[in-house]
Amino acid sequence: MKTFILTLITLLNFISPVLSEESFCISHRGNGAGHLENSLSAIQAAIDLGSHGVEFDIVHTFDQEPILMHDSTLRRTTRSKRGKKCPRRKKINYIFLKEIKENCELKNGEDIPHLEKTLLQFSNEQKFLFIELKDYPSVKTLRLLKKHFQLKPQFLRVISFKKSVQTLFEILKRQDPFWDKVKFLRLYLSKRTTSKVDGLNIKFPITGLKKWVRKNKKRELGVWNVLSTKQIVKAHKLKIKFITTDDPVLCLETLL
Repeated sequence: MKTFILTLITLLNFISPVLSEESFCISHRGNGAGHLENSLSAIQAAIDLGSHGVEFDIVHTFDQEPILMHDSTLRRTTRSKRGKKCPRRKKINYIFLKEIKENCELKNGEDIPHLEKTLLQFSNEQKFLFIELKDYPSVKTLRLLKKHFQLKPQFLRVISFKKSVQTLFEILKRQDPFWDKVKFLRLYLSKRTTSKVDGLNIKFPITGLKKWVRKNKKRELGVWNVLSTKQIVKAHKLKIKFITTDDPVLCLETLL
């Protein structure tokens, strides 16, 4: 039965999600079920099971190289390679990419993904990609995103908590037609609003969601930390576009 459902989901996803007003299931840090977050295997699993999109985090090394990592250090999700010493407690912003590649690996044995390799894996997919910038993006990061989404900017979403990143994208949108087509969604922990963003992505609130949606109906809206069928149904009824979840299969089955 589960195989049939996943096959049906895959068939439905041949229809471009951009053309629909439905809610879409976004796999948080890849497919969280049984896969290490922000790993290439997690992202591939999310693609294979039919998620409408994938979200992952970017942190920059000392030499401004973008790698997939949620935390500011490598401690939680990495280990030292055999016979090497990974600087797991040191801030990633103070480590060169070469040192990370030579000494560190993810706890599942995979290499720590670089943004460029990840985008190549994702390049043929007609799915939404949510890039959460945990720090200020480098020129290389912006160039990579533009290169890979030049022909499909409607599928790229840049999200961040940081005001400095929001300000950067306000400038980019005024200067470059490509970035003007890319949606920037400000991340929030509470029901705050701002007038200078394309959309808002908010941690799923316990109360007041309907009012929040009504006040921001002209913006693209998403919710994250969605954990149950009840929450998925509620977000869908309120026509929230993006549902970011650690259980994309539950989300996909609920929305069928």
